Amino acid sequence: MPGLLRGLARTAAVAGTATAVSGRVRRRQDAKMASRDAQTEVARDQAYADQTAPAAPAAPQAPAAPQPAPTADRLSQLKQLGELKESGVLTEAEFEAQKAKILAGRFARIMALREEQIRLLTSCPRNRSGCHDRGSE
Repeated sequence: MPGLLRGLARTAAVAGTATAVSGRVRRRQDAKMASRDAQTEVARDQAYADQTAPAAPAAPQAPAAPQPAPTADRLSQLKQLGELKESGVLTEAEFEAQKAKILAGRFARIMALREEQIRLLTSCPRNRSGCHDRGSE
């Protein structure tokens, strides 16, 4: 019987040691996985925050072109130029040059507005996904 008790004691010691080692290995692996899961969650949260964050503000623009004279003012200037031409004070070339200057103010304003529209459309964060493209309507 002493041999039987010795065999049982040895088996119990081996099984106890195996259980202790197995538990320690499992706890170590669980801790490692928990750390990895936490890092993955932080990276995922950061990526989400980067995607949903508003776009960086646009670079400061050069000052816009000076406001052209209102339409009524331009009309009065053109009428005055016509009268000066009719009275012989201005030649045809001088008249055309002055008329082009008056009308260029309107054209410059139209171009400035168009550039502003383009800047706003290209800075729209939703436009990156193509939601404002004309082809997707």
